[in-house]
Amino acid sequence: MKLHRSLRHLTAVAVLCLGVLPAHRALSQVIFSTDFPDAASYDDNFVKLAPNGTGNTVWSSGRLSKTGTGTQSIIFDTSATGGSGGSGGSSGAQADAGYTNVTVSSEFQVSSLSAASMGFWLHGNAASTSAYLGLINLVSTTSVQLRIFDSNSNPTSTAIGTVLVNQTISLAPSTLAPNTYYTGVFTAENNGTTSVNFTLALYDATGTTLIASITGADTTSPVLSGQVGLRLSSQNLLVNDFSVVPEPNQLGLLFLGCALVAYRLRKRSAQPLNTATKGC
Repeated sequence: MKLHRSLRHLTAVAVLCLGVLPAHRALSQVIFSTDFPDAASYDDNFVKLAPNGTGNTVWSSGRLSKTGTGTQSIIFDTSATGGSGGSGGSSGAQADAGYTNVTVSSEFQVSSLSAASMGFWLHGNAASTSAYLGLINLVSTTSVQLRIFDSNSNPTSTAIGTVLVNQTISLAPSTLAPNTYYTGVFTAENNGTTSVNFTLALYDATGTTLIASITGADTTSPVLSGQVGLRLSSQNLLVNDFSVVPEPNQLGLLFLGCALVAYRLRKRSAQPLNTATKGC
């Protein structure tokens, strides 16, 4: 697995923050991380599923750009093939990534509020037809809706499963804005074989916590392994990076939190989006 320059930078910052961890120990805590330095970082590591609408997600100028209406999911798969020039992989042979306790994070921005939805897939099956889904909706300048859905959610369609938690949170006096980067973080942690516990959080571009976390759990029929990915919905979005960190305990969140500030500040050359299409 290729570790891009972003991972080396992220690791160095995390070591400084954690203090007690040697460099080789911190490095081993990251499954994958990229800030999309080139087209191959997308083509070779993600399978782009067919959109539900007119959307298309491509690599351009060091980030992913999702345009058009509806939703599109991209699944992390290091065996992805068929992509060229930043089009995204069209197939992959990674039958089961086996990710159990993991944290997935991504920095993103939207062209307008209210219609925007950034989603994260966890514990997806090999066919990408079911997975847990964490959704972050930037509702207004002071309001965010966070939802977690069970594993009946389907990355290949618009179908979402039973909601496990649904909270709309006021950020006043904080103010959200379009064309501004925010970081979503979705974590799954297994409790033996009887449940999967989740947290979903939101940070601003400096690493400051906007929403500490909402929590939910699946205790009925927990899915304990699988794929991870992103769900881009409703309107134009930019995705600046993607990370998968193991979560056997609080080390994963601590590592990720320490690295967020420097990792985000590295890429402040975002170009505003100027087209928005409404959706759900």
